[in-house]
Amino acid sequence: MIKTSTFLIAILIGFSVLNASSETKEASKKNQPFKLTVVFKGLKNTKGKILVSLFDSEKGFPTIAEAALKSSSVVLEEGTLPRTEFLGLAPGSYAISAVHDENNNQKVDTNWIGIPREGVATSRDAKGSMGPPKYRDAVLEIKQDQEISVTFDYQ
Repeated sequence: MIKTSTFLIAILIGFSVLNASSETKEASKKNQPFKLTVVFKGLKNTKGKILVSLFDSEKGFPTIAEAALKSSSVVLEEGTLPRTEFLGLAPGSYAISAVHDENNNQKVDTNWIGIPREGVATSRDAKGSMGPPKYRDAVLEIKQDQEISVTFDYQ
């Protein structure tokens, strides 16, 4: 009888370990880091570079790059489709903001009432009404590696 009890306990422990292992694998799939690739379209020329910001909340979106989770710049080359990648993203909500910094001054140039004089773009090609686009209109849900395109708008 002791041998049977020991055998049953060993089976139960083995099942528990297998079950925990599969739950851990499933949880790690849900929390693994993802890659977001952003392809830029609609550029009117290849002067300067593209300044890109990735936001994980509405705080500072789309104009305050210092509030962004990550930032990058893309050097423009004739005959290539500009792109950038953001690596190591947890599953969640994100939004992209970009400016075509034609004169390389590290900011978006505006006219006297604040309308951009350089090209600007956001994820989901969100547009603002009487101001910049809202985070909720540009937000993406990242649950896997993803590639998106954003199109520049020039005033």
